Amino acid sequence: MENTLQEYQEEMAHRRRIRSQAVAILRRSKDAGIPESEMRIGRDQLKPLLDLTFHDGKKGLEANALLDRIYDCANDLFKLNFIIIDGGNIFARRKAGFALLFRMIACDCNGMFYSCQDVAHKLQTINSTMDYNRNDITEDLKTHDVLFLEEFRKEQLKVGFEIQWFMDEILTARSLNEKPTIFTFSDMVAGSDKSEVNALANTAIYGQYMCMLSQLDTKPIQKTLRIRVKELV
Repeated sequence: MENTLQEYQEEMAHRRRIRSQAVAILRRSKDAGIPESEMRIGRDQLKPLLDLTFHDGKKGLEANALLDRIYDCANDLFKLNFIIIDGGNIFARRKAGFALLFRMIACDCNGMFYSCQDVAHKLQTINSTMDYNRNDITEDLKTHDVLFLEEFRKEQLKVGFEIQWFMDEILTARSLNEKPTIFTFSDMVAGSDKSEVNALANTAIYGQYMCMLSQLDTKPIQKTLRIRVKELV
């Protein structure tokens, strides 16, 4: 009887811990900017989004191996500097990005979601205020354990605002401190069917990192995961 009572108490304590962890994950996900409808995207929901012509084990990581990495070995994703998502449409890219962000937040980490357009707009505001300036934005983006920046387009890096140098500073700090950054690209990166024109080569305009990341298919870089999706309708 005593053993049964002890086992019952241990089981209840275990359930409370699981419940507490689940609540904490949902709270961190909400704080990160993930809509409730995009939380808990599972393997079976993500798999149909993957472009299997790319994720065939030759051009890109085979689909099941990719899903195993995301859902069975999520802590290993923190060994990456960058996760780049392209292809499909904005809805498919966003869903894949939120799936990764949520999965990584579940590894007892904090994260944040921003649109690249919003970040670019804030970094173009040269006039500082007492409350918030470009250096504050830069420091904030360096700190999150995982950062999801949605819908990068080269037009966002406008000449004369030094955005490229701020981006290089942010991404250098994040990679040196082993803090992964998830990007979705509005255009497919260079090397994929019809996308050669999307390669960025001028680092003085676009910065070193965005030039490198836009050419992944032809010039792979270490500690970077490529994910290509198809259209979500």
